[in-house]
Amino acid sequence: MKPEQVDEAVKLLISSRQVYIFAPDVSKGLGNILQYRLLRLGILLIPLPGGSQLYDAMVNLKQGDLVLLFGYSRLLTEVQILLSYSEKAGYQTILFTDLLAEEHLSNANLTLYSFRGEPNDYHSVATPLLLIDLLIMKASQSLGGGLEKAKKLQNLREQYAGLIRR
Repeated sequence: MKPEQVDEAVKLLISSRQVYIFAPDVSKGLGNILQYRLLRLGILLIPLPGGSQLYDAMVNLKQGDLVLLFGYSRLLTEVQILLSYSEKAGYQTILFTDLLAEEHLSNANLTLYSFRGEPNDYHSVATPLLLIDLLIMKASQSLGGGLEKAKKLQNLREQYAGLIRR
């Protein structure tokens, strides 16, 4: 993966009208971290459901939107459908994957590859997590560092400290 790809991902992320996310299986944890941290920056990720419920959500996807997709070890049918439909609906896609050769990879606007281990070995999420963290940090930098929001967050925590414990 080239450093410019992360910069391109950040541009897509901060310039999109709506950002959706499909993070199944092991990538659910990665998706949760991404949602949690980007919310602090004012970027709300809308989770896409799996199965036939996906169609209900797809009717809302349109030009100006971004769909973040996770496909490790294989691309689930939902990922394949979202990649295929993107051209017709006009939304952009970023695919996080450990696959180097797969028929549908070329349908993604941007593919962010991270190695997770040999096919028959333990598949670590350390490298994908590092990629997610880098994306969050670069998004924060692009949006002015998030210092103002960090101060606001600290003030909120202090103001309501006795009500919700950390």
